[in-house]
Amino acid sequence: MQYISSDRRGYKTKTNIIYSVKDNAFIHCDFLVVNSQKLVYRIYIKNYNYDDIFWKVMQMPTNSKKSNSLRASGAFKAPSILLKKGEVDLTDKYDEHDAKSDTTITYVQTGMKVAKLYAPSVILCASSLGCLLASNNILRKRNAALTAAYATIDKSFKEYRKRVSERFGDEVEKEIRYNIKAKEITTVDEDGNEVKETVKEVEVDPNSPESYSDYARFFDESCAAWQNDAEYNLTFLKAQQQYANDLLKARGRLFLNEVYRMLGIDETKAGQVVGWVYNPDNPTGDNFVDFGIYNMQRERVRAFVNGYEPNILLDFNVDGVIWDLAW
Repeated sequence: MQYISSDRRGYKTKTNIIYSVKDNAFIHCDFLVVNSQKLVYRIYIKNYNYDDIFWKVMQMPTNSKKSNSLRASGAFKAPSILLKKGEVDLTDKYDEHDAKSDTTITYVQTGMKVAKLYAPSVILCASSLGCLLASNNILRKRNAALTAAYATIDKSFKEYRKRVSERFGDEVEKEIRYNIKAKEITTVDEDGNEVKETVKEVEVDPNSPESYSDYARFFDESCAAWQNDAEYNLTFLKAQQQYANDLLKARGRLFLNEVYRMLGIDETKAGQVVGWVYNPDNPTGDNFVDFGIYNMQRERVRAFVNGYEPNILLDFNVDGVIWDLAW
């Protein structure tokens, strides 16, 4: 009978165990010789890193530095998957050819079992990756379409304002835009004579819904950061407003949805493309972020600032569509 060294095939032995590392797999075989006539064996496989994870959880990390035989025979080790078990009669007819044949059969059976074991995970991973890439592509197309729509509206509005200014002048355009109307009032001069004069003022009620922009949002119990404490809410909003201005100056741009997230307000489609741009040399807007906390023309705002009301309707001074300006 010819005996084949385990080291020649890349395996190592310890007592009644043969083991080897193939890529990231740890393969080991327990065997027992019965009466010098029969060999009983069991072949196992597991991920090489499973033991490292197990020992780390069990607070035994030093085991990872010890011999690999511990992964096969240790009392505390990660469980392995049984690939094959059987018996072999020990006769003088078992030679090199028989060993190669058994090795081929073992590799084929091992490959099939490993493929069967990991195939669902591989398929699920590939499907998840495909869905992730597809969803990202869909989202990018939607954002592009949304940006184009907002940019078109914003451009049309600016062109309309420009045509009004060219025909009627900047002063008339401003009066139309802000609903400024002329009123005739009577005053008394120093000599006691009545004098009639014309003044212009905005006729929009600051407390009416029409005076708020489409980006205004309530900061109330529906927001994650809100507390039933007016003083706390005021302090929080002032701090977040300052933080938003710091971000704007540091990055040069800030989207409205980023501010919504700071305050625990649900994001919107519009908030994905509108916001603020900071450019002190060529300003396109106010160059600062304002939540509208101190608009004293509004009664409910005054109640909030004075501590009588824990809720407030915030109105943000966004510059408009900044998607094409922010990059």
